[in-house]
Amino acid sequence: MATGHSEGWLIQIDHVRLHKAGDGGHWSSVPLVRIKTLTRSHAWAVAAAVSRMLDID
Repeated sequence: MATGHSEGWLIQIDHVRLHKAGDGGHWSSVPLVRIKTLTRSHAWAVAAAVSRMLDID
């Protein structure tokens, strides 16, 4: 989470992917969803709810 350019908190969900190449590779990410809240507690609540919905732990 991070503060945005104006008042509030921003929650961003990215799709992160490893592109394999031999023994190495590189990572890429694409932003999927951005949610803005006005308070820190709401930001954490939204992040927890999205994490549960996407089964991320």
